Amino acid sequence: MLVPGSRLLRSLPVMTVVAGCGVSPEDCVFFSEHFSQELPIAVGEGLVSSYHSPEVWSPGSFLYINRTVIDCASNEELTIIYVRDDTPGTPDGIYGGEAASRFEEGFVVREYESLDEISQLAAEAGLQTQIRNLEDEDCACAAFFPELRGDKPRYVS
Repeated sequence: MLVPGSRLLRSLPVMTVVAGCGVSPEDCVFFSEHFSQELPIAVGEGLVSSYHSPEVWSPGSFLYINRTVIDCASNEELTIIYVRDDTPGTPDGIYGGEAASRFEEGFVVREYESLDEISQLAAEAGLQTQIRNLEDEDCACAAFFPELRGDKPRYVS
């Protein structure tokens, strides 16, 4: 099933879960003057992902484009960095360019088993990743996999 933004929604048993939990994937979409988070997708059993980019960008302002993937059971968040920094070519800048485009195109066409698998694929594509532990339940996890909340604080919009 295609959803806004041409992202592919996996055929997991999502609709029955979403209908009963009070949070929908659409609730997780975020747009501000400087930042957007697109509609999240399920990318495997217990794994959710969303694409983040600047809504408005101008030279000299901070630029950060990435994809995050969250393991809803462990609450670990993998960030795949596509672009970071404000000036291409600076030593601090990370620019995925064509590697990021290829990874993104192939990302939505299959399901994954773990964050490690996705991190390995990103590394093979030449992309940098970061991992961190989230404290609270993420919106996309609440929408797709509320049964995996465990003892984490519930997502509140």
